[in-house]
Amino acid sequence: MPCKCSVPACRGNYDESTKVAVFSFPNDERLREKWLHAIPRTDFKITKNSKVCEKHFKDSEVLRNSTFYNEKTGETISAPMKRPKLKENVVPSTFPGCPSYMSSSSAIRESPSNKRQRLEQEQIDLAVEESMNMN
Repeated sequence: MPCKCSVPACRGNYDESTKVAVFSFPNDERLREKWLHAIPRTDFKITKNSKVCEKHFKDSEVLRNSTFYNEKTGETISAPMKRPKLKENVVPSTFPGCPSYMSSSSAIRESPSNKRQRLEQEQIDLAVEESMNMN
């Protein structure tokens, strides 16, 4: 019997024809707390059978292939995993079937150093353009 998803309104693995991968709650206390905070469910107690299905993670956060680089030949070998695996420190962020405010946006924040460089470059470009217009 496949494991069911613990997220409210999720029907992951309830339909016998469609199977989705499920992941156990992390053992790391801090990461587990982040998962609990992210999942829109109040008074939820984690058990050994509590799972979250792949529908609640971005595709880029789920590893489906294992890769190995052979230094002797320079080849990269890739093979599908028997079971998908989550990347480290990922938190469920997509909740289809729940109100949209419960899902985090997929926008990735620009790092402060990249933002600073971008803004400096914009200022330099603007100054160059203004100086060329003066001539």
